[in-house]
Amino acid sequence: GKLKLAAHYDSENLAGINMNFTVRNLFFNYSRALIEFDFAENPRLDLNYLKYIGKNFKSAVTTGIYFSNNFFPIFDLSGQTALFKNKFQQYLLI
Repeated sequence: GKLKLAAHYDSENLAGINMNFTVRNLFFNYSRALIEFDFAENPRLDLNYLKYIGKNFKSAVTTGIYFSNNFFPIFDLSGQTALFKNKFQQYLLI
């Protein structure tokens, strides 16, 4: 497998370190397993497994879990009035 790390800063996740670990052909040939975690003020996690199918492997079946935790400031003309907290979870089987 391959482990990749990268530092980042953006307006959605703020400052953090993104870790990505990808393994090919873990359970089946022509497949990919991915773990991606963002160590940030607004953390997120993405786990997924993809199995390529078809004659030329141009299609895929995938399953996964995605979590994110975000804070969005609410503004009016006088400045910030509130902080909206959003916790998002997604479970996927396609």
